[in-house]
Amino acid sequence: MADASKDVQALRDDLDQLRKDVSNLSNSLRQMAEERGHAAYEQAREKAREGAHRARETADHAVTSASQQIEERPLTSVLTAFGIGFLVGKLMDRS
Repeated sequence: MADASKDVQALRDDLDQLRKDVSNLSNSLRQMAEERGHAAYEQAREKAREGAHRARETADHAVTSASQQIEERPLTSVLTAFGIGFLVGKLMDRS
């Protein structure tokens, strides 16, 4: 009986160690997932910043280009704006 009691105690000790190992493994996996999630978030955030910067540069270039066109051809710009406004007004009037 003493041997059976020792075997049962050894089995309990092994199960306790197994629980600890599984708990440590689960904590390690959770930590790895958090780190990867954080890294993915930072990468997406940086890509969004780069996209916003490119969009801002494109918009600035378009505004500069439009300003130059208006300065170079003021009468054409005014007539174009009037024509577009007239067409939009006619389309809105039909609705």
